[in-house]
Amino acid sequence: MPIGAALLFALIGLVAAIRDRPMGLVPLTGLALLEVALLVQTVIAITRLPGTEMATFIGRVAALSPGSV
Repeated sequence: MPIGAALLFALIGLVAAIRDRPMGLVPLTGLALLEVALLVQTVIAITRLPGTEMATFIGRVAALSPGSV
C-alpha cells in the first residue's frame, strides 16, 4: 500500500511540476501521512528483528552512514 500511495503522490507532483504550479495542501498532507506510516512500519520491522540480526542491521547502517566513509 505505501508503494502505491508514493507512486500516486509522485504522479501528482509531476503534474504540478509540468503545470508549473506548487503542490496543494491535500497532496502535501498525504505525503506527510505517508512518511509517518513508513516510519511506523520501519520501527515495527526493526523491533521484530532477533538479537543477532539486530546487530547485523546496526552494523550495516553504521557502515552506510555518511560519516563512516
